[in-house]
Order: sequence, then structure tokens, then C-alpha cells
Amino acid sequence: MQEKDVSEKILIEYPDVFANIVNAFFKINGYGDKALEVKPEDLEDIRGWSFYKATNKIRRQERDTVKLWKPAGISICLLGIENQTRVDRYMPFRVSGYEGADYRDQLNRNKKQRKKIFYPVITIVLYYGIDKRWKAPRSLFDFLDPPEWARPFINDCRVNVLELAWLSEEQEKFFTKDMRFVINYLRQIRTNKNYVPTPEELAHYQETFNLLQSFSRVHAKLFEEAILRAKILEEKGERVVIPNIFEVVERQAIQKGREEGRKEGREEGREEGREEGRKEGRKEERREILHELSKMLSPAEISKLLASLRLIQTEKEL
Repeated sequence: MQEKDVSEKILIEYPDVFANIVNAFFKINGYGDKALEVKPEDLEDIRGWSFYKATNKIRRQERDTVKLWKPAGISICLLGIENQTRVDRYMPFRVSGYEGADYRDQLNRNKKQRKKIFYPVITIVLYYGIDKRWKAPRSLFDFLDPPEWARPFINDCRVNVLELAWLSEEQEKFFTKDMRFVINYLRQIRTNKNYVPTPEELAHYQETFNLLQSFSRVHAKLFEEAILRAKILEEKGERVVIPNIFEVVERQAIQKGREEGRKEGREEGREEGREEGRKEGRKEERREILHELSKMLSPAEISKLLASLRLIQTEKEL
């Protein structure tokens, strides 16, 4: 689980991937024209962990990836991305804790520096699951189901979930390069249980393949081989395009399968030959015994002896 978490974080940490996810999220939810475009160079890495006190103990909580959006040096919004391979019905509580700590941190820094710079916090949850949809609560209200009279007085916390494997082909187009490949792969595996490579060029091939390898039971070996093939292409100065990688890897796998099949065939052939040799040896041995008996006994006596031996063998089998 720890290796999986690390693989997810490494790819999302890249400013170009992070910015693309946020922009696609705004477009998918109908705010593409209203929201400003997040540019990679306007993102600033900040501390993603905080502390809180519970049951008289100081505990640490850590976000997956968090960046401050600062176009022209002006702090507009704090953006956090959380990765989930499984549905977490307690996600509203976790997001509430993350965002509460972020607002508290802003308050403390403003007091210390005697400033008044506050900005909103947005959290996006990337759900990589393919077996089932996210039907867990997406807000505190969904979880708590408070009575109508109390709702105006309760602060709700919504969870913005992107179900990657369930995005449509039109929605997939909002993403670029690495994330588009991830989404396309997840959707194909969910719907067809198979993956047909698309003409996608990757910017961070190793991190992308490591991410999918960490939770893909079907193609784990394929992604491992794909990383080696992509490195060869990169060293030659060629573009790292998905079909170029997977076609070679699949050909290598087919060739390896044929070689193993031929080897197994040769082994089976040798074993069959040995068995035939043993049978022929037993026949030759019987012929020699009968030849020696013919020197000492008459044909009638030999037949009687063989009949007795067959009777003894039948009794043993019974």
C-alpha cells in the first residue's frame, strides 16, 4: 500500500500534470470558461502536512499533493489533490480536517506576519477504482443526514471526486498526455478487460507506468517491460509514444512464449522418447526370456507357465 501511495504522488507532483488535472476538473464541472487557467509555472509547492490533537495525543495528518496557485505572485487558491484506489466513506471527514488545517495555517501566518492575505481551499479526489463506482458520501450532510431545521446551522464539507475510469471519451479529451493515457487505460480495462494502445505521447513515462503497475494485476509485467523499452527510445532520441512501446513489448512477449513452447515441446519429445525406449526394452527382455525357456520346455509347457503368470498378475490387481 505504501508503494502504491508513493507511485500516485510522484506523477501528480509534476506541475504540468497537477495543472492539467485542476483545469480538466473545472471544465468537467462546467466552469471552464469562468475559471482562470492554471499554468504550471504559477504553482508553488507548500507543506502538505499538519498536526491536530485527539484523545490527548498530537497526531499528524498529511495531504497527498498540495500547491498554492499564485499567478503574477498573487495567492488565488490553495489546491489539493488526494489519490484513492478504494472508496473511502469517511472522505468528507478527512477533507474537512485537511482544509480546516489549511485555513488555520493561513490565520497563524497572517497573525505572525501582520498581513491579511487569505484564499480559498479546493480539494480534488482522484478515484482510480474500476470494480465499483464511488457511491460513498460526498459531503458531511450525506454522511450525517441532519434534520432540515439544523442544516442552516451546520457547516457542510463537500468532496470533489473524479471517477477516472468512468469519465467519457469527451471528458477524457480535457486531459493531456500522461493523465489521458491513465484514464484511457482504466476505462478500457473496466469496460473490455483489455487494453488496446492509443497514439499517446508521454512526458513522464516512468512515473506513469509505475503508477499503473502499482495497482494493475493484469499488466504489471507489461508496464515493467514498457519502462525498459521507453528508456531505449529516449536514449536514441526518439519520441516515447505508447503504440511504439507496447507493440515491441508484445512482440517480445510472443517470441518469448514461442521459445518457451518449443523448449517445452522438446522436453515432452525427449520424455516420450525415453518412455518408448523403456517399452521397447521391456519387450526385448520378454523375447529373450521366452527364447531361453524354449530351450528347456516344450511349447505346451511354456503356454501353461504364461497362463499361470497372467493369473497371478490378475489376482494381484484384484
